[in-house]
Amino acid sequence: MSDYNFLADLLHTFQSLNDWVKVLVLLIPPGFVLGAAGLFLRHRATIRAIEVGRAEVFMPSAQDVFDRVDYLRSSAIPFDESEEILAEQPITIRRRN
Repeated sequence: MSDYNFLADLLHTFQSLNDWVKVLVLLIPPGFVLGAAGLFLRHRATIRAIEVGRAEVFMPSAQDVFDRVDYLRSSAIPFDESEEILAEQPITIRRRN
């Protein structure tokens, strides 16, 4: 039996791929690592700010939230505000004794 070289087989397979697949294979892993590192570092900074007492740095103000809601309402499908909006009753789960 001849010697099998996994690395040679892997490189031959990579060379036979389309160019756009090669680009994806080369860009997605570093992008994932950078994104995960960014999320982790932002989480650490938020936790540290909460511990120090500067949580307002990372929390939006109430006015920012209201402005965002008004923007989303203005861009949504208009509806007649005089109509009654019926919401379903929430489902409650009770344990049997």
